[in-house]
Amino acid sequence: MTKTAQPITVDAVRTRLAAQGQAVSADQAASLAAYLEVLTAWNRRVNLVGHIRWTEILDDLAIDSLHLAAFLESPPVAGLLDTAGGAPLCLDFGAGAGLPGIPLRILWPRGDYVLIEVRAKRAVFLAEALARLSLPRTTVFSGRAEEAPGRLVSPDRPGLVLCLSRAFLPWPKFLAFVATHLGDLGRPVAVLAMTGDRPADDPVAIASAGWTQHAGSAYEVLGKTRYLSLFVLKNASRALPLKMS
Repeated sequence: MTKTAQPITVDAVRTRLAAQGQAVSADQAASLAAYLEVLTAWNRRVNLVGHIRWTEILDDLAIDSLHLAAFLESPPVAGLLDTAGGAPLCLDFGAGAGLPGIPLRILWPRGDYVLIEVRAKRAVFLAEALARLSLPRTTVFSGRAEEAPGRLVSPDRPGLVLCLSRAFLPWPKFLAFVATHLGDLGRPVAVLAMTGDRPADDPVAIASAGWTQHAGSAYEVLGKTRYLSLFVLKNASRALPLKMS
């Protein structure tokens, strides 16, 4: 006999997160439930994530966004955002299924946030999810990542450009990518990396890419440690060559 899937309800979402030491409001839980509904429905037709059940998606993938929201509100990170002269512009490269971006925006609506995705079906999914959730100042850029900075980053807009990615590139290559494509735009730039290894253990790679680490945090999910690292570009006018291979 096939076990009936647990319904996606506000109470079910809040209870499951509470079991992991995470608290969200009823409104936030309702938005998370709505996102999980549209994601699991699309996932039956388009392979967006490897997990099938919403409980697995929440426990292994969406949970990262709660830790990320707390990291962005931590003193060293929030302080950097506050000193940049305006609300941040967040560029989420390789947004895919909207993780971490969509759950993050439910919890952390600061500034402007752009989900960058080159694959057409995934971009359509992201647009549908955003339309259902009505997240403020959150949009989709459907196109190549290399084209996004020039299209999205205005030299007249104040505030930090915060680039993040879950799995677009390994973190050393992501640092090089951002330096190459945003380093000459004359804007304060930072990178937020989500990794399974600890970038601080390789300071040479960070420095050689032209960055310094401003803040870091570690947390556990399903018995494994994950890391959040915030890097600041040393010289915003310096663009480094990028080798994708």
